[in-house]
Amino acid sequence: RGIPQDYLDLVSSGEGEKEEDLEGKAVPHVGHAIEARIYAEDPLRGFLPSTGPLLQYKEPPSSILVKGEQGQKEECQIRVDSGVTVGQTITQYYDPLISKLISYSPINRLDAIQGLAKACDSYVIEGLGGGHNVNFVQDVLRLQDFRDGNTPTNFIDVHYPDGFDGVVLNEKEMEELAVIGALIGEQRRNLLNYPPLPLLEGKEDDGKKEEGKAVIVCLGGMFGKAYRVSYAPDGNVVV
Repeated sequence: RGIPQDYLDLVSSGEGEKEEDLEGKAVPHVGHAIEARIYAEDPLRGFLPSTGPLLQYKEPPSSILVKGEQGQKEECQIRVDSGVTVGQTITQYYDPLISKLISYSPINRLDAIQGLAKACDSYVIEGLGGGHNVNFVQDVLRLQDFRDGNTPTNFIDVHYPDGFDGVVLNEKEMEELAVIGALIGEQRRNLLNYPPLPLLEGKEDDGKKEEGKAVIVCLGGMFGKAYRVSYAPDGNVVV
């Protein structure tokens, strides 16, 4: 879905080279495609199979926008080859493959990786009595070695010597999550007609008083890290 079949039949050994498809026609090497196999396996339990019914299942859109190297928007095409439906039961008797998720960028590999990561973000898979490997795929796509193409056969052993314990967010992602949490909390209170939380006064920094109000968002529970999310008078939100 969304990717010309010519690109899927192509096996090229270098940029700009041409190969022949099954009919002997020359096919140019244009752009980059990357595939992830989505399995009903739980990476948090050593990739043990997850069996049970699919309670919710929604595939990513066929087109996703990503940010190019110069900050411009680029389009990635997404293809999902699957054979599952909502209510279907995944059993232990067959291969637990849910789908093959493919991202194609006409520009380069990094854009294709971004497209695949965003496709994983929008992939909805619930049920199975356990988990699936989408979160593991997302974490691999974030690793710089993978993005640079440094993927020897011991790649998993090197980067996950003690197994997979979940995605670890970097500081920028934690700050973004704090802002999202603050905005969702405010929207939820508005929808439920709850009284607004008391906001902190603007803090002083180097003798200059910060304008606007702020709330504290704690990530990771009571003993997690706290972030001060400030609401500026112009509507901007700053951590």
